[in-house]
Amino acid sequence: PSTVAASPPHRKEMVRLAFSNIQNVEIDHYDLNNDTFTPTWMLDKKYKNKFPKYEIWHMTGGDLILMGRNGNSEIQQLWHKGEEIWKTLNWAIIDHPKYPVKPEDLPPKNYLIKMDEFFGRSTLVRRRIRQNEPISDLVPIKVERYIIENNLYK
Repeated sequence: PSTVAASPPHRKEMVRLAFSNIQNVEIDHYDLNNDTFTPTWMLDKKYKNKFPKYEIWHMTGGDLILMGRNGNSEIQQLWHKGEEIWKTLNWAIIDHPKYPVKPEDLPPKNYLIKMDEFFGRSTLVRRRIRQNEPISDLVPIKVERYIIENNLYK
């Protein structure tokens, strides 16, 4: 549901503003360009075919693996082929102060990324915007300006 809060062109521009200064990054706008949603298992297959000599890793926040030890993480319970992808895909997990990761919740193939200076999620950005609170500690300044100039998430 949160994906309809900003149109595909706005989402593409925010991604460009956020990541354009990073070298060797290729952004795939397939879903936005085609008004579709590609499940993670299909993305994994797509990128393994496109980049056969490389390992493919899927990054997610620690909040989505909470209760993974019991098979009750959001990924396992709600994502398409959740249990299968939990066990077979490579997961880069963001561990930050507001969503600390418990080792017993980690999927089998994981790489934990500590991000002490990472404090928010997109849901927090949207909530702050609706409450007219600052977001400069959550997004790059260019993205913040774009959101404000285009009156997004109000």
